[in-house]
Amino acid sequence: GVCGFVVGALYLLIGITHFFLPRDQLRGAAGVDERFFRSLAEKSFAFKAHYWTAVGLGLFMLPVIAALVALFRGGVTGGAIWAGAVGFLGAGLLSVDFAYVAVEAPRLARVFARLPEAAREAILALGLPHLDPCFLSWGLIGGAMAYLNLGLFLQGLIPAGLAGLGVLGACSFWEQRWGPSPTPPDGRCGRGFRGIHHRPRLGDLAGARASSGGRITPDEVMRDA
Repeated sequence: GVCGFVVGALYLLIGITHFFLPRDQLRGAAGVDERFFRSLAEKSFAFKAHYWTAVGLGLFMLPVIAALVALFRGGVTGGAIWAGAVGFLGAGLLSVDFAYVAVEAPRLARVFARLPEAAREAILALGLPHLDPCFLSWGLIGGAMAYLNLGLFLQGLIPAGLAGLGVLGACSFWEQRWGPSPTPPDGRCGRGFRGIHHRPRLGDLAGARASSGGRITPDEVMRDA
């Protein structure tokens, strides 16, 4: 009920805040480069609003998914349980990932300009710290929403119009996952969750710089990531 309307409003707000992001912060358009960090260091309000809105979206998706699972007649089926679990995983991952980026990206931007060239090269090679660099969470939520809404419709528990809205919402989540890439074109999707275990700390960068004779190449950074 209420949470469903909140989810819809937050999804629209994500789109609205996207248009307020400076072009250098549109990672899908420009990638993560020096301009991204300089822009974020100067103006971070729209970036934070965009990412924290997505955090709220993920949190409000949890009760929506729980309510859909609870609607199944004659007890919750195995398929509904799996769909609910997948949806919970996606919503939780979305919230944690976007909160992580909302905190870490501005932190890196504040120190980026003061770092030596080798340290900046290392940060650019690593990209932004992400728990979900491929936006897998959006695909998981979309799959859960599609299955639950179609299942409820086939059992006659929700009208066709409401089921159609649910499936349309699922497609909007899938578009975020499989549409034009929102992540920087640095190949990080192939590395999955490795970004959790390595963050570009200043101490790591200083040690790498010393061991590499004063220069860090992207290949060396990626082998150590």
